[in-house]
Amino acid sequence: MRITSDTLKAHGLRAAPRRRPTTEPAAPVDWPYSPLEIRADLLIHGLGLCFGLSAVLPLLAALVRLQDMQQRAAVTIYLIGLLTALGTSAAFNLWPISPTKWLLRRFDHAAIYLLIAGTYMPFIVKAEQPDVRLVFLVSVWSATAAGVALKLFVPGRYDGLSIVAYLLMGWCGLTLCNGQAAALPASVSRLMIAGGVSFSVGIVFHLWRRLRFQNAIWHCFVLAGIVLHYLAILRIANDHA
Repeated sequence: MRITSDTLKAHGLRAAPRRRPTTEPAAPVDWPYSPLEIRADLLIHGLGLCFGLSAVLPLLAALVRLQDMQQRAAVTIYLIGLLTALGTSAAFNLWPISPTKWLLRRFDHAAIYLLIAGTYMPFIVKAEQPDVRLVFLVSVWSATAAGVALKLFVPGRYDGLSIVAYLLMGWCGLTLCNGQAAALPASVSRLMIAGGVSFSVGIVFHLWRRLRFQNAIWHCFVLAGIVLHYLAILRIANDHA
């Protein structure tokens, strides 16, 4: 029997409001990886956490010696973004399958924007022209704010667009490095470009879902890119100390 709105009103009842479909499941997150693949990813994230912890001391030592307060602030922002990205990625990927894992996914994906923006801060403050600094600061942090908001409040709906945004932000930032190539050591430019290439190639494995161990391989490329960019920023910090 079809229940109409008139029937419900006659009995003093009211139809329940229709809920909009959501991309965020109430059930535990589907994590389609074998135990061996999960252990491989555990190893990569363990290495990432070890790197993050070991990377703090050399960068803090350089920070103490830095006389330029803008450069010191920029390197501090980078370090916060680095540790946030490594920590949230490890928490999300290693957390047991549960609704909490899906929540951690929001912070993991949002932290990528913070890492990209933080990575280019030491280069932005080095720009000689004040208008160039302002343009890059506004552009980078506006894009970061928009990306973080999307990941936190509209999770799972624009994942394809987010990948494009990550790549665009990363490679647009490299144009700033190229513009300062004459003022930068050649090794810094090479490290930044190599890191960008590592991130970009890794995207292929991130999207190659049918490949076994694709998640661990993707995170290998991410970790390699992070290490290369860290070495570049450490070189800048030590040169200005």
